[in-house]
Amino acid sequence: MCKNNRSSERVLTAKMKRYIPVCSSILAAHYSFFLLITAFLLLVGSSAYAILCDAEDFAGFAEQWCRQCNPDNNWCNGYDYDTSGTIDVKDFSHFAEIWLTSNNQGVTTFLVAASNAHPTVKQIADYVCDGTADQVEIQAAMDILPALGGKVVLSEGVFTTAAKIEIPSYVWLQGAGYATELVCGAFSDPVLVNSEIDTGNTGITISDLKIDASAQISNQTGNNYENAIQFRKVTYSTISNIYASDTYRDIIRVDTSPYTTILNCTLVNAGNHGISAATASNNLTINDCRVINSDDGAIRLDSDDVIVANCLIDTASGGTAPHGLDLLGENIVVTSCVIKNIESSGILVSENSDTVIVQNCIIDTTGENSVFIRTSKNVTIDNCMLKNAAQTGVYITSSEQIIMKGCLIDSVIGTPLFTSSDVAGLTISDNIISDFRYNAEYFYIQADEVLITENSWVNPASASFAIEEATADGGNTGPDDCNSSGVFTGHEEITYTIEIDAEGTPDTFKWSKDGGNVWEAETVEITGSAQLLDNGVSITFAGTDNHDLGDKWTVDVTLSITRLVYIKAEAENVKISNNNFTLDSTPVSDSGGTNIVIENNLNKL
Repeated sequence: MCKNNRSSERVLTAKMKRYIPVCSSILAAHYSFFLLITAFLLLVGSSAYAILCDAEDFAGFAEQWCRQCNPDNNWCNGYDYDTSGTIDVKDFSHFAEIWLTSNNQGVTTFLVAASNAHPTVKQIADYVCDGTADQVEIQAAMDILPALGGKVVLSEGVFTTAAKIEIPSYVWLQGAGYATELVCGAFSDPVLVNSEIDTGNTGITISDLKIDASAQISNQTGNNYENAIQFRKVTYSTISNIYASDTYRDIIRVDTSPYTTILNCTLVNAGNHGISAATASNNLTINDCRVINSDDGAIRLDSDDVIVANCLIDTASGGTAPHGLDLLGENIVVTSCVIKNIESSGILVSENSDTVIVQNCIIDTTGENSVFIRTSKNVTIDNCMLKNAAQTGVYITSSEQIIMKGCLIDSVIGTPLFTSSDVAGLTISDNIISDFRYNAEYFYIQADEVLITENSWVNPASASFAIEEATADGGNTGPDDCNSSGVFTGHEEITYTIEIDAEGTPDTFKWSKDGGNVWEAETVEITGSAQLLDNGVSITFAGTDNHDLGDKWTVDVTLSITRLVYIKAEAENVKISNNNFTLDSTPVSDSGGTNIVIENNLNKL
């Protein structure tokens, strides 16, 4: 939260007059904490300490102190450092640590100019690069910063790097937006990495620049960390406003790096993942990011207490099981994201994950499942659109306590919902299942303790109906050369009757949809090509003038879906109630499950 600026003492005076009275009732209940705050005010007033965290930051912290925190308010604008739900002494302890390790001279800043920067920028720069091994000047600027940190500002222009840049604690590397570009040379380390990968760093910020890692090469005998940005054992750090592309492996990788924020980044063409958070990089926030074209999946998170919000994930393909979001951990919230064009699953929740919420997301066009839940528990899918999955809308196996509510499952080629027999505790409510495509069961239930209620099945697609082969009447005397074809666009089973009603050159026919009581058309000349009847059903005669009067054929259109919910014998304690089924035949089929209740459902095609 610290902005590294030089706010004056009157900022503190003006803002604290507003905020401290509001919090007085809470501070009175924590008198010792109030004394601590007073001590800090005195220290700042005497200019004894620095203002890397300044009075304005403290005013913001005090304002948030009275509030409850949650993902919707970004954990009180980030002041709830441990995402506990309230601002407390633990949060203030971290805030104080940064404050007291500051320098009363303000933030030490060095300007590094690119070789192609404007001449006036070069004149005022502390370091000027020559376009070759520019990491030397950037590293030199960082290395002479005081132990308490500072800022290295990169000018507009191109910086060519021949080796990694190592960033110390409390250092902010800031560019001038995408006009600042780091172009990686042919080396096999990260472009940007923290300086102490063994003992760890804290308080690193990287922002406002572009990274081109297309020249990276793989070191097959080393650690294989050919990433754009690599944090290892870094705490309380931020990566923001970065455009990075074409890495050999991950674009951003954080490893054992808790309290990291990744904000407003665009990550394109990752050799592995766009973002990878491994080995307990807990309390991670990823917000307003775009991850496009990742070989091994867009975002992979092996961490707890994670928020992924307002992100676009587009196209993950080409690697090993590339998923859009690969989630392993506890207390994960994915909200308001768009995930599309994924070779495997849009979202994979696996490896004993616990308490995962996916809400207000769109998952569109996946090669396997929209959502795949495996060996996990307490997973909620809420108010999401899941569409165009090639296999399954939601696939659940070896999991428990799963909720899917308020979702639209649309145009799934495979089964909208599949559960294996080792699933327990499943609630499916208030969902819409639309535009069926697969000629089988839509909900395939083998789980225990299942409630399916208040769902609607709408718009059974034409592919759910089969146009059978034309069948000749047993009394025909002419050739059996009538064939059926087409894609049915109606919504009910039907039998078409076709009869030769005149011999000639060509012969003619008539056709009916009710067995000949009413003829829809008569004396239709045979063309020898496909001739449309209605609802997408066509017939074709091989010959045009060799039929006998009265020869007759029938074409059946049959509904190939026979059940919208199929309960297998392994299932126990299943209740299906108050659903709206758009199917005249039996919508629910029970093959021998135990304690199955089916009640108050509406069956209507």
